[in-house]
Parts: sequence; C-alpha cells; structure tokens
Amino acid sequence: MTPRPARRRPPVLGQLVRFGLVGVVNTATYYGMYLCFLRLLPYLAAHVAAFALSTVGSFLLNSWFTYRTRPTWRKFLLFPLTTAANFAITTGGVYVLVDLLHTGDRTAPLMAAAVAVPITFVLSRTIMLEPGRGTPVEEEPRAEGEPHVEEESRVYEIRVHCYGASEEALALQEPIARLLCPDARHDGPCEVPWEFTLAGAGRAGGDAATVLVLGVHTSGARAAEVADRVRAAIGETRPVELCEGDAERFEALVEQYRIESGARRM
Repeated sequence: MTPRPARRRPPVLGQLVRFGLVGVVNTATYYGMYLCFLRLLPYLAAHVAAFALSTVGSFLLNSWFTYRTRPTWRKFLLFPLTTAANFAITTGGVYVLVDLLHTGDRTAPLMAAAVAVPITFVLSRTIMLEPGRGTPVEEEPRAEGEPHVEEESRVYEIRVHCYGASEEALALQEPIARLLCPDARHDGPCEVPWEFTLAGAGRAGGDAATVLVLGVHTSGARAAEVADRVRAAIGETRPVELCEGDAERFEALVEQYRIESGARRM
C-alpha cells in the first residue's frame, strides 16, 4: 500500500447530518409514545416513560447509523449518563412550559426537545467516539490460567506527534510503512490493514504541530504491538500514543478490511 496524505473532510459533518436524521425519528417515536401514555398517565409520568423507551432506540440508531460503531453493554450503560443533562433539560423544560408558562402539554415536549438537541449531540458523540480522540487503549488484565478470547478487529489510531511542518510527518510514512509491509510488492493482503492520515495539534505558545496518524484495523493487542514497533523505530524523540479510532475517518481502511477479510474466508 502506498502512503498518502490526509483526507481533509471532517467526519463530524456526516455524523451531524445522520444525528439529525436519527433525532427526527427518535423525536417522532418519543412523541408518539408520549401521546399514548398521556391517555393513562399524568403528563410528567408519560414523559418519563416515553423518554426511557426512546433512549434505548436512540442508543442503537446512533451506534449503528450515526457513529458506525459497535454497540456494547458498556456504552449502553454509559449512554444514559450522557443523556442525563438532556433529560434534565427536557423534563425541567416541560415543567416550566406547562406549569409556569401554561403552554399546552401536547406541544411542550417538542419545544423542550428542540433546546436539548445540541447538548444531546455533544454528549452522545463524546460517549461513542471520544476515546478515539486521545484516550489511551488499555488491555484488560486476564486472570492467571484464563483462556485468551480473540478480540474483535476494529480501527485503532497510532498517533505520532511531530514538531515541525507536515513535511516531517510525511517523511515518517515510508519507514513506518516498511514496518507493516516490508515487501511492498508481496502477494495478498497485509497482515494488518493500515492507512495514513494527518491531523493537527496545539502546542505551548499557540504554534501548530502536525500529528501523523496511522490507522490500523486489527485487535487491540495487535495494535499495541504495532505501536511498540513504531516507538522503537522512530526513537524517543517523538511521542507515540495508541487510541481507539474513528471508523469514519478511515472509511477506505474499513472497506479494505471488509474486502480482505472476506477474501481470507474464501
């Protein structure tokens, strides 16, 4: 695979559009259930019940469609924490609009939800993707004698912080590429699918720095091995960190892995 410069399309724009579509579906679902519950329950109880059920649907849709990440129990358990502020805003908003401002109890939830949409996007994106923006990946320890379970392959980022312009980062692509693919003309796919891109980073004094981002599609343990090899190859002069990656940033890498993994199974 030939190293190439970064693609500049920010992934957040696509996520924002998809989040908006999910929001429309989720709001319609919530409002429909709210109206149904309103026939049997007081308006606040109807709001709470509809909100809880629609949150489950929101989590699944945002996992599969908005952020294109695998839903896990951990994310599912954390997701309500990220919607806590949204819940407070919508619940408090419904109360203020109905009891204090005497707005109709059928339209108040829609008005409160509109105010909460920006907060919902920021918080849901944080819980789904923020580890890919700099949180180190840590392998969970296994008890002695516990059998190893093969970890699911996913996108990881190995971020090499450079101290100059982008030319320095681009110059590092070739030696790092040879670590992953010593023979560029070999037959068959690389053992670890990979792709380069560039990112910016702030430095003390306000100067801009360049980050060389190596995306790999593999298990967490294998990604950690690759990161160690990169550190050994470039020395201690440049910080190297391993993070969970954003699959949308590396769309070509994800597609490459899908094709190559299918070929291996044939």
